[in-house]
Amino acid sequence: MIKINSKKECCGCAACNNICPKQCINMKMDEEGFLYPKVNEEKCTDCGLCEKVCPMLNINIYDMKPGIYACKSKDEEIKFKSSSGGVFSVIADYVLDNNGIVYGAGFNEEFEVMHMMIDNKQDLQKLRGSKYLQSDINESFEKVKEYLKENRLVLFSGTPCQIAGLNNYLNKSNDNLILFDIVCHGVPSPGVFKSYLCYIKDIFKENIVNINFRAKELAIQALKITFANSKVYLKNSGDDLYYKAFLSNLILRPSCYNCKSNNFRSGSDITVADYWGASTKFSDYDEKKGVSLVITKTKKGKELFNLLYDKFEVVESELEHAIKYNPNIIKSCSVHSNRDKFFIEYKKNRTPINNLMMKYTKECFTKRVLRKVKRIAISKFGANS
Repeated sequence: MIKINSKKECCGCAACNNICPKQCINMKMDEEGFLYPKVNEEKCTDCGLCEKVCPMLNINIYDMKPGIYACKSKDEEIKFKSSSGGVFSVIADYVLDNNGIVYGAGFNEEFEVMHMMIDNKQDLQKLRGSKYLQSDINESFEKVKEYLKENRLVLFSGTPCQIAGLNNYLNKSNDNLILFDIVCHGVPSPGVFKSYLCYIKDIFKENIVNINFRAKELAIQALKITFANSKVYLKNSGDDLYYKAFLSNLILRPSCYNCKSNNFRSGSDITVADYWGASTKFSDYDEKKGVSLVITKTKKGKELFNLLYDKFEVVESELEHAIKYNPNIIKSCSVHSNRDKFFIEYKKNRTPINNLMMKYTKECFTKRVLRKVKRIAISKFGANS
């Protein structure tokens, strides 16, 4: 029986929920707004399957020689609609062209992020772009297993812990399954995001029709919320409160501060990220306009990337350079010093979410100057500077 003695011990991948033969494990939201498994002990037969698939308890080590590339789609429309260089969209197009299935994170009608399946290109837009909060896996692992039994080609994209959970759930490789993960900074609370959306809606007095965390009209990282009356909320990451709370590590899941699935432990075929610092090595690759870092990790991943090579502008790079500007490839993020204080107040639900975020993300003049100096240093010398 899966038991969560500390919130740090669960990444929320829902592998235990999907594997349970008695369906006695449900994912329930806690007071911080994250999903955790809740076991119906009366129905549980203590078969132990939930513990066997848990990526926090079962960490895999893979022997690999990764290929490292700076990459962007040759299709400017795809690149504009994507978070960075459009690699996911190109691979998804290939899978759909071959009667395949694509899984990824998308917004439902309530603007909750759910893992969902698409089987046509018209719906691909739902899965494009970054969603900076943890997605609900629901029954996706079960469905993936069913499609693989039907001999369908399946592309499954997610965070490293979700990929590790799926790997443990399936417990064997499959030539028809392409595992695609992102370099993850950490997943923010869906509950906090929901509270923030309510705050934004109260300002605009209108229903939301679209959310884009990577609105390229303003900056490479900018939150754009479009309303039914065509009004738009648009702020870059340095001005939006939710973005600031996320990037400062204030509202991340407890397990993210000691990730068990980063550093090439997820078992994915291909890993992608923004290639921060690409312009310091390649003059024609400006990360502000969208450049993907692509890491091919398995024979399957390398063969697929080579098959689609002519659809990209590609230049080979080195892992050391990629890590220099994106340390989350191998490292977990640090804990915000005020995380516990923030969530203690959040649980009480007495302080408006905007005031609460402002209180714990506010920087004094000295910190603002140091942050700008740090940003300049990182752009020139890398994240370890």
